[in-house]
Amino acid sequence: MKRTSLRTRLIVVSTAFVTLIWLSAIVIVAFNLKWFLDRIIDIELERDMQLANHLYALISESIDSPSLDAIENLYKDVGMISALQGEWGFRVFYEDGRSLLASVHVPDFPRPQQEGFSNLEVDGELWRLYARTLEENIWTVLVANKSGANSLILQNLSPTPWFLLLILPVTIFAAVYGIHRATQPIKAMESTVRQRSPRSLDPLDAGSVPVEIEPLVGAVNQLLERVRNLVRHEQRFVANAAHELQTPLAAMKTELQNCIAQTEDEELAFTLARLEKRLNRSVYSVKQLLTLARLDPDAPLQRIDTANLEHIVYDELAAQGDNLLRLNLETEVRCNAPPLTHCNNDLVTIAVRNLVENAIKYATKGTRIEIDTQRQRNGISLRVANDCAPMTLETMQQLRDSFFRVTGNDATGVGLGLAIVDRIATLHSGSLDFQYRKGEEGLAVTVQFSDASEPKTRS
Repeated sequence: MKRTSLRTRLIVVSTAFVTLIWLSAIVIVAFNLKWFLDRIIDIELERDMQLANHLYALISESIDSPSLDAIENLYKDVGMISALQGEWGFRVFYEDGRSLLASVHVPDFPRPQQEGFSNLEVDGELWRLYARTLEENIWTVLVANKSGANSLILQNLSPTPWFLLLILPVTIFAAVYGIHRATQPIKAMESTVRQRSPRSLDPLDAGSVPVEIEPLVGAVNQLLERVRNLVRHEQRFVANAAHELQTPLAAMKTELQNCIAQTEDEELAFTLARLEKRLNRSVYSVKQLLTLARLDPDAPLQRIDTANLEHIVYDELAAQGDNLLRLNLETEVRCNAPPLTHCNNDLVTIAVRNLVENAIKYATKGTRIEIDTQRQRNGISLRVANDCAPMTLETMQQLRDSFFRVTGNDATGVGLGLAIVDRIATLHSGSLDFQYRKGEEGLAVTVQFSDASEPKTRS
């Protein structure tokens, strides 16, 4: 099941609640609007009836018996100033129910049975009626087409429906924007953690995260502290163990060399030579362990030297001259980069030595080793390539792991050389990359050194 982010969940929940509240508000507004429209029609009919009665009383004071034309003109004048213009009309009845006068567009209907408001449906249209006695034997009924009157009133209230339609997307946008802003510190924390080096065990900054996330960040920091203490303990143990092994191994090597020099038995000399070879491998492993233990990723690195990679490469090739001749290897060196500044010269020399030793040790006999340096935008790169036994991309990426060795290879080594190079590159704010030398054959190892202007602690 695919998991969703906290931000997505908050947006979905808030959008659902806002939509539900909006729909509820629409229903409530619709009911209130219906009551409001009906009430406006009743108030307007009642006001028009009062005006008509008042005008009829004024006419009656000057004329004993107003003519039908005078009464008709009276109601037409009232209709001209009514708020229900175009949807308003009248009908005048005798007491016995006969129709006396009527507006042209008003449908035919019988006299209401009593005074007051009532509804009447004629030909599918709903009419609102308001009946009053004009004289003792004359009834006046004012009518309004409710559908038309509602439309007329809504035209005057036209901004209101549009406002109700716009409020939903505006509210949803405001909620989404607010959630986005509120979760920005969490996103920033995620980005910071993603960009950190896998070896970085520094505590996370909990100052900018929401209060609800602080306990989680605090728990992660406690875990990082325990891991950091465990790593330091492991480094101290490795360093102490390697240091304690140096003295007895040196003594054993001296005794073994004395035995080889004094024996005349060829079979015994061959056996002792094999023991010396294994002892040399143990001595080499101890040296590599000591080197790895000294490269503390949390310790500040003094980067005050200048290293000439070309000189270092040629010095290491000269030191490996016997191995190059024994394996019939050719070398091609192309150094086009200036000296590396603001670095630790001793560590850079160790990195170059391990790369050259590995390239020679695992190269196929009679092939060529290529070494070149290039000036990059953020520093200098050193590339060492050789022809070796084929390997997969997965195996290639494991070469940086401590104590990893490619199976099926009888070369001496303990699998720490490239791990040390990776640590040195990281301490120089650089990187270590692996790729095929050509096509899917061989191996090219590239170490990038950052040419920083100031000393920098590994992060």
